[in-house]
Amino acid sequence: MNVNEAAQALGLGISTGYKWINDWNEKGYDGLIPSSRRGGKPPRLKEKDIEILQELLQQRDFWTTKEVRLLILKEFDVNLSYDQVRRILRERLKMHFGKPYPRDYRRPERCSREVREGA
Repeated sequence: MNVNEAAQALGLGISTGYKWINDWNEKGYDGLIPSSRRGGKPPRLKEKDIEILQELLQQRDFWTTKEVRLLILKEFDVNLSYDQVRRILRERLKMHFGKPYPRDYRRPERCSREVREGA
């Protein structure tokens, strides 16, 4: 098979096929093993900072994204966008978003769920 046919059979781009050939010619089998390094900019919050952030977030039950963003700015002097903060909370800290149950301070105690259910 030529490179075009092989790349098409694997569902890859032709340029990827030629890159693999060049990697094979330069490094042999080791050239085809994916490297663990990823490209892009390094994260602005280090792993240690993420651990500290997680400890800080456990001090309260409910946080808004805005509050977390301001906390990161205050504690680590890193200005992140709301999208970056959401991604850190979801992907790195495995936290979930939810709307907290509203607690009205004016609501009488006798209207609680336990009283209505006869508990």
